[in-house]
Amino acid sequence: MYVVDFWPKRSSADFKGRLYINIEDFAVMRLDFTNTQRLRNFRLLGITYRETLYKGTMRFAKLPNGKYELQFMELADGKFFGVDRPLKVVEKNKHVKGRRKQNELKLNIDFQMNVTSKWELVVFNQDNIAESEFKSFKEDKTVKATYMPRYDAEFWKGYTIMEPNQAIRGFTAEEED
Repeated sequence: MYVVDFWPKRSSADFKGRLYINIEDFAVMRLDFTNTQRLRNFRLLGITYRETLYKGTMRFAKLPNGKYELQFMELADGKFFGVDRPLKVVEKNKHVKGRRKQNELKLNIDFQMNVTSKWELVVFNQDNIAESEFKSFKEDKTVKATYMPRYDAEFWKGYTIMEPNQAIRGFTAEEED
């Protein structure tokens, strides 16, 4: 397997990472990437928005027909949002002579929020279907979601699933009256 690192030569490039390439057919087997600088940066009148993180991993597996398909993908996305600005609210009274200012409220808003989201996709198996079957597929809109206030292992019998972690097993939703 060849291991190829890539990184930006210019300061305007966005990503760096590593490729794992199969020696036999030069197929990409794995890709790891991360951003080197902010992808978006907006700042105006005390309002700030930044996209600070975008990194991921993709792994590919070879099918019996010689083609490759996505087997696993992990993606992390981070954003920052902030507001830092003064706010002044003035109540005026039109029936008073002079400056007409009755009440005044001054305050400073300083709010910051960092959000990081992470997604994982695992492909257990795949089936080829004809294009006509794909185009003629109609969604069954009568199917309703099943509400589960707590984890139930019996619900997933007969399905191929990943083993749930302790947080999922111990999850219970508060029921409202």
